[in-house]
Amino acid sequence: MPNTSSANSKLLKFQPNTPRSFLERGVAAPFTTALLSGARLRRLTRIAGSLNDREVKGEPLQGFATLENGRPGIEVVVPNPSGARGVYVMLWSDVGALCRPTMHDVAMCERLVARTNPMLPLTPLMVRKAARDAALRGLAGRLAAQAARTAVEQEALQAVATRRALFVALLKQTEAPGTSPPAHLLSEAELEARGKAALEMIAQRHGRKVQDITGHFAAMAEVLVDIGFGEAKGSARLPGVLSAMAMLRNELLPLGKVSKGESFIEASGASALQIATAADAAISMAVKPLAMIDLRLRSIETLLGEMMTEPRLIQDLVEQPDWIADGWARICDIWTLAVGQGSHAQALAEIHALVPVLPDELEGWLGLAAGSTAEINSRNAPVGTVWRAEVSNQDRVARNEHLRAMAR
Repeated sequence: MPNTSSANSKLLKFQPNTPRSFLERGVAAPFTTALLSGARLRRLTRIAGSLNDREVKGEPLQGFATLENGRPGIEVVVPNPSGARGVYVMLWSDVGALCRPTMHDVAMCERLVARTNPMLPLTPLMVRKAARDAALRGLAGRLAAQAARTAVEQEALQAVATRRALFVALLKQTEAPGTSPPAHLLSEAELEARGKAALEMIAQRHGRKVQDITGHFAAMAEVLVDIGFGEAKGSARLPGVLSAMAMLRNELLPLGKVSKGESFIEASGASALQIATAADAAISMAVKPLAMIDLRLRSIETLLGEMMTEPRLIQDLVEQPDWIADGWARICDIWTLAVGQGSHAQALAEIHALVPVLPDELEGWLGLAAGSTAEINSRNAPVGTVWRAEVSNQDRVARNEHLRAMAR
């Protein structure tokens, strides 16, 4: 056990869990260390930024980011170990005062520190890549390593399918009706040739260099891989996460219903109902930016023109649903694993504590009324402590490694 006084001296501060922005909330990280389950990561900053801040969109943070002993650092936002509201914030380099992190978690965080721009915020995509890299090295077990290899292969196929779907849509929007053969019947080589010809015409119409237009098209195809497009949407990661969330909601709602003759819902039932409500809210919120992306893609030429002045336009839109759904994939996997093991009550207690808090920034994204996120967070907050059996650290690490093998 770590020395309590030593651990407390390393904690930067205790905070109420009411983040103003997604950057302040941090990214859900798939830690395998027992005491770090549910913890989040964020760039070491003393002033929390916003995803709408100009400083965090490819430019240095100009004093917002600070260094730990002259080097880039990251913070760990740890849920209150007592189960009460609030979080503890500590430097990753000091986490040894709280617990002994697994090799997987050390490798994941070291990669984030070493291979990401210290002047830019951490994003869910960055953390997924770092966690996958650690899993590929076998640091979360053989099953997790195999799952990571499969994910890499599927992502490569998804990238090809997304680029093809984007080219098919581009030709349908720009070529004359009745052009033969139709775009969806073209071979890969033919589709690339006709697609590049269409991009050249767009460059001429907009008075732009061909390489600029083709570069923005390639960037568009890359960022759309996670949400999919056209025929590639069904196999994309984020739609799969939202489907898993909908399944979780549907399985939990019946557990929160009052049976005939009863006058109250037991604690675990109340948790199930609140989790289901939170999942439903997150799904509906994530769908809004996805619909906006679909709307913009109805004219790829117009979108390419807008990207000439706003290069991150499509990337910013894609990041919004990713942030909204951040943390829910692990929640869904915990529930799936619990159903198979028959440990529903214990899983409900853990999941309820992991339900992501919505920052005020979301109100600006979705045009919600001021105070909407605070009301939702209050409605979804645990109202009591649900009984759960004690689980050893070794068992929790093994469970967390199993979750890494299930990761999306």
